Amino acid sequence: MSRQLPIHLLSTREFARIAEMFGPQNEVHRLHELGLCVGAEVEMVREGEPCIVRVQEKEFCFRPSRSVSVLVEPLGGASSEP
Repeated sequence: MSRQLPIHLLSTREFARIAEMFGPQNEVHRLHELGLCVGAEVEMVREGEPCIVRVQEKEFCFRPSRSVSVLVEPLGGASSEP
């Protein structure tokens, strides 16, 4: 089984697949509208809090929240772009 970790703990240029999402339905639904859903591949553009995540060719700022958890499984690859 792959290890899961909160999305904001990925390293810059690390790729992962969203494994689980927990939280109030309306907040999780909003993340789905942005493209963050179970099975989606993401790339960490800038780590930290807040971090910048790329999903489906879109980049957006993501701040860890006490109410919503996004767990990912790292894919082990990093972008070759600078």
